[in-house]
Amino acid sequence: MTHRPLTVAGVLVATLVLSSCSGPAIPDREPNATGVVSVAAGGAGPRVVDAVPERFEGMDLAGADDHPVVVDGDGVHVQVDDLADGDEVEIWIEGECGTSSPVQCEVVAIRIAD
Repeated sequence: MTHRPLTVAGVLVATLVLSSCSGPAIPDREPNATGVVSVAAGGAGPRVVDAVPERFEGMDLAGADDHPVVVDGDGVHVQVDDLADGDEVEIWIEGECGTSSPVQCEVVAIRIAD
């Protein structure tokens, strides 16, 4: 009797389990904006400055309802609170943005540049 079929089945099950535990990811598309993180004094959430395109200038990065996926340059998941003043970021949004100033968008993911 050979153990090869059982080994292959075990590897397949482990791969499926581990891939389902990886959690949310950065969308598989180009970011909607880039910019620099600004953390204001007084506990205000992080915002984006020097935004490209400029219409995203001052946008809140913490998100309204759900916290966005945030990864560092190595792809490691971190928290919105880990964003630091001066971090260069790529930003993904979902849906339409509000027409207020600063713009209000549903931020779904942020990648901190190396």
